[in-house]
Amino acid sequence: MSGFEDFPLISGSRYKPVVLAHRGDHRFHKPNSLPAITSSLNSGADGAEVDLRLGAEGGIFLSHDPKQKGYELAKAREEDLELEKLSICTLDKVLAATGEMLLNLELKSDPFGRVDELTDSVLAKCGPLAESKRLLFSSFDRKVIESLKSKAPEAKVSLLLEHRISLDRPISYAKELGLFGLNLHHRNAVGKPLARCLEAGLKVNVWTLDNEKSAIDLSYHPVTGIITNKIAEIRRVVG
Repeated sequence: MSGFEDFPLISGSRYKPVVLAHRGDHRFHKPNSLPAITSSLNSGADGAEVDLRLGAEGGIFLSHDPKQKGYELAKAREEDLELEKLSICTLDKVLAATGEMLLNLELKSDPFGRVDELTDSVLAKCGPLAESKRLLFSSFDRKVIESLKSKAPEAKVSLLLEHRISLDRPISYAKELGLFGLNLHHRNAVGKPLARCLEAGLKVNVWTLDNEKSAIDLSYHPVTGIITNKIAEIRRVVG
C-alpha cells in the first residue's frame, strides 16, 4: 500500500483498505513506543495510528495519556532522561525510523490550550512529508483541525468522531473546510451513515475495529483504512 489515497479493487466488488496498528503492535511492546510501531509491518499492517502530545520547547511525544506514572508530558523536554525510562518516544525518532510506513498521527488536545504551538511543531517536524500520501493527521479537537488545515492546506486532515454522534454537522463541516475525511468509530461506519460520508466525497478511516466479519463487510465499500488491535486477523480477511 503506497498511500492513504489508495484502496484498489482486489476481486469483484471488494476493496483493500489500509490496515493500521492501533498505537502500534502492542501485543509485545508498550503502546505508542518505537518498537510497537516498527514491528507493525511484521504483523501485516501497512502502518500505525499513534497519539501525539506537545511538550515543552516544541517537543512532540507519543502518548495517549497526558501523564505517565505521574510524569506530565506537557512540561517535558526532549532531552529529559525520564522519557527513556518510560519508553516515551519523540515524533522525530518515529519519522526517522519508519521509512515508507503509513502513519495516522492523532493530535491530542493540549491541557494548556497551545493549539498553534502544537500544530506548528508537528508540521515543522514532518517537513515535506506533511503533505505526502504517507501521513494522515486527525484530531477530535476542531481548533487543532482548523489550525492544521490553515497551515498545511494540502495535508490529509481528518476529523475524529466519537460513537453516537449525528453525522449531519460533521459532514458539512468537513466539506466546508476541505478535509480529507472523517475517522469514524466502527459502530458508526455502517449502512446509511457510512454511505452518506462516502457520497459526500469524504474518505473514511474506521477506528478501532477488531471484528473480522465487520472488516469483511467494510471491504465492500471504498473505506480508506481500518485501525485495529488485531492486525494479523484483519489483514487476513481484507487482503
